[in-house]
Amino acid sequence: MNHILPNNKISTLKEFALQRIGEVYDAREARNVVNELFRHYLNFSAADLVVKANDTVSESQMLLIYKAAKRIAQHEPLQYVLGSAYFFGMDLHVNSSVLIPRPETEELVRWILDEIKPNNHSVLDIGTGSGAIALALKKAQPNWNVCGVDVSKEALQVAQRNSTELQLEVAWKEVDILVGNLPEANWTCIVSNPPYITVSEGNEMRTSVVQHEPHLALFVPENDPLIFYRRILELANKCETVKQVFFEIHENYSSETLTLGASMGWKGELKNDLQGKPRMLLFTK
Repeated sequence: MNHILPNNKISTLKEFALQRIGEVYDAREARNVVNELFRHYLNFSAADLVVKANDTVSESQMLLIYKAAKRIAQHEPLQYVLGSAYFFGMDLHVNSSVLIPRPETEELVRWILDEIKPNNHSVLDIGTGSGAIALALKKAQPNWNVCGVDVSKEALQVAQRNSTELQLEVAWKEVDILVGNLPEANWTCIVSNPPYITVSEGNEMRTSVVQHEPHLALFVPENDPLIFYRRILELANKCETVKQVFFEIHENYSSETLTLGASMGWKGELKNDLQGKPRMLLFTK
């Protein structure tokens, strides 16, 4: 008998997890998270949780679910607890050094693949984080030369691990894009999902994001929300081979970002995400 829960039954462990996770999620989300914990740690389906409700688990198995539920109750994102996130058909390692890849970023990848003809392109992913965009592009187009850059050593370690585990050959380089230059190559396309959230907006975001995801990859100065877009376009203008720049953008600054690009000699095309929000932008020469 353990000293944490009354017994080691599946039903008891499930109810504990639902109660704790229900403190930070609504009932439907809590059920989904609990199902995912049991699937990840015990290889249980949702049906198994019903059929095997009176079965018992080992002390070590119980502790896995117990500790995970407590972490989630402290607003830690599920993906960090599990150490993985699904993106574009890949299971990526993630931790608190990188942003959790979002579904709308998958939409950006699809747009890039639709727009760029499958020639031997050289693509630079700026602010690569876990390497999600760079790896998805390399997986879809193995002949492309793909490089991901980030200011964070810890993020690049995550990206390198993902690259190795997925057996996808992508170059990773540490670059502070605000003060440094692009790695030397004849880049044909740049893609970036840079920081674009102002500090004041952090008050409206989920606690799990603000407390646990890296602020370096989220926030920009209140008085200059387009700082990364401006700098990336400046660097793109210095590289004559770059013909396309794809951005994920803030829906509230879509027109300002378009205007910025036009003032720097770029023709812009906005694209809505599946929620109908202007979240993607393509600049061409």
